[in-house]
Amino acid sequence: MLGRRGVGVGVGVEEAQRVVEDLAEVHVVQGLAAHDTWNWIVRLVASRYADAFTAVPRVDEGRNVPNSPLAYRLMVGLSKDGRWLQFSQTSERLWQAFMRSLGLDWMLTDPKWKDAPTSDDIDLRQEFWETMISAVRDKTVAEWNQAFDDDPDVFAEIFRHGTELLHHPQTVHNHQVVTVEDPKLGAVTFPGALVRMDATPAAIEHPAPALDEHGTELRGRTRSAAPASPDATAPTAPPLAGVTIVELGTFYAAPFGTTILADYGARVIKVEQLDGDPMRSIMPFPEAGGIKVLQGKESVAVDITSEAGREIVLDLVRDADIVMQSFRAG
Repeated sequence: MLGRRGVGVGVGVEEAQRVVEDLAEVHVVQGLAAHDTWNWIVRLVASRYADAFTAVPRVDEGRNVPNSPLAYRLMVGLSKDGRWLQFSQTSERLWQAFMRSLGLDWMLTDPKWKDAPTSDDIDLRQEFWETMISAVRDKTVAEWNQAFDDDPDVFAEIFRHGTELLHHPQTVHNHQVVTVEDPKLGAVTFPGALVRMDATPAAIEHPAPALDEHGTELRGRTRSAAPASPDATAPTAPPLAGVTIVELGTFYAAPFGTTILADYGARVIKVEQLDGDPMRSIMPFPEAGGIKVLQGKESVAVDITSEAGREIVLDLVRDADIVMQSFRAG
């Protein structure tokens, strides 16, 4: 980021300002595309094929009722003891388990209710929505945790506040928090290294520096540093060109991570279940929900529970630099 002074050697202020504006525009677009992973695709489809699709807001503006069936599977609800829970029951198997845990699985076969989340009848959708919310609120967090233990196909994350995140069981299990003795504050717990490396592990062993503790040294380095000159011989290939990644993952977070690596030039071979990653069919328009987890990759559908399927995966892995998997325990 350019500051008020030192806009660059041989570049006028106006030219520098134009460069900054161009960079900012690119970064905003990239950032938006990273977070809004399919809504812009849905809007694009609806605008191009107006006779076939109608774009609607995600929530009905007058009734505050979701217009997308996905909202029911990604429900945010309040527990009996006042804690917000974020469910994620996107695939059909998980959705059925969720409805069982709510005591509402009978609705899945009831002629009136079985298609309620996709119904054009807003009154029906609202009643279904409020019935689900009420069922979530029938249990305390402790009771929901017991429900998660009883059926591993059901889970929700608790909205945590303050320093609660530092005590999240998964964060603690992954050693992603550390406690360091501070000379003034005593024992201080804070986030640890984001990535664990076998050969070059990060070690956070010292307290945070005092305000401006190293300021003089760093400012001295800045003043003495010569401006970098463009290297005409620098390689133009993407930074990860030549790296092969085998992806064993489904749904969003992990496959989206390898999409970013593909953007940087890696060859990503995505191993999918025989009917494809469920992200392919999560939205009514085929592939709209999977754009950002599929782009730039090569895909192969394999039954990894079979001996022949496992051999295919092992053959792929032998020539890979990285294997990414996001299967849950068990």
